[in-house]
Amino acid sequence: MVQPNTEGANYASLIVLGAAICYAFSHVSTKSLSNSESPITIIFMMCLLQAPLGLLLFIEGWTTPLDIQWLWLIIIGVTALSAHYCMTKAMQHAEVTFVVTMDMFRLPLISIIGVLLYSESFSVALVIGIILIMAGNSLNIYSKNTDKVRQ
Repeated sequence: MVQPNTEGANYASLIVLGAAICYAFSHVSTKSLSNSESPITIIFMMCLLQAPLGLLLFIEGWTTPLDIQWLWLIIIGVTALSAHYCMTKAMQHAEVTFVVTMDMFRLPLISIIGVLLYSESFSVALVIGIILIMAGNSLNIYSKNTDKVRQ
């Protein structure tokens, strides 16, 4: 999430925008594949495609993790793969727009965790952002439910 300011878009904002476009492409691809492939196959292919990209990005600044860092990397890897598995299973049973809308409810929670656990700044812009996300997602879900009732 990028907080609006008077400077306008900068390089970092454009990278975030590009990442959002790639994220959307990833969800559309996952939904398309979930009609014919198992979640394990989709996750395996995702890892196979992303591993070379990750290698290119980290190879220059590689630092070998210390003992406890390996444990944390394993925990992060297992939970990330579990999350992808759950998203893929959800997309097999629901529309991608509904699944992604529900997934976006995590952003306000992450913002609050950032304030409470990581000393992120609490601001009016943060509260407005949380309200906008909650309202937009709720409206999106409500309008889809209303459309189904009308049909």
